[in-house]
Amino acid sequence: MIGVAGDAIGGWIYDRIDANCLYLPLGKQTAAPPFLIRIRGSAETARRPFAAAVESVAPQSTWRFVPMEELANQTLMPFRITSLVAWILGAIALLLTVSGMYGVMAYLVSQRTQEIGIRMALGAGRAAVTRTILGQSLKLVSSGAAVGVILSLGVSRLIAAGVDIVNTFDRLAYLGGVATVMLAALAAAYVPALRATRVDPAQTLRSD
Repeated sequence: MIGVAGDAIGGWIYDRIDANCLYLPLGKQTAAPPFLIRIRGSAETARRPFAAAVESVAPQSTWRFVPMEELANQTLMPFRITSLVAWILGAIALLLTVSGMYGVMAYLVSQRTQEIGIRMALGAGRAAVTRTILGQSLKLVSSGAAVGVILSLGVSRLIAAGVDIVNTFDRLAYLGGVATVMLAALAAAYVPALRATRVDPAQTLRSD
């Protein structure tokens, strides 16, 4: 019998959906096929009567009783480890990004101490000065985020060329990443800006 089957996914992300597959008839198997048993309650409670029934029919047989949750955990373990490593690397990258942003923003604000003192001496409030600094910082971060999104889209196209199952363009992930970076940048710029507005304008002008 010859026929054509529909698209099938092998279950691994490196298997392409349109990979050629040849179905062969079942022959003599060296190992016994697995049996799926639906149970109610705990697996250990159902194991005892099942073991007794198997021992009564084939006392010399070797078999294993493995819950489906355990099989699923074994299959998903590599992906979970990879996900955990990705989370750790992402957290480290975010920490380095925030620390770098804080250093850059603190340096830029320190270079504008005289300007801030003049603004406050002319009557500008602390809130207005802080909003100005945060707005300018947001423009810088938006430019960097736009460049990062363009580069990440290019990398995702390269990944999509070899992976069919995984969605390489997740809008929620992109929006969440950009929002996280912007919030981190604003938080990093807020502290230096707040520190600069607390300096006495008269003392700042006298020192310069």
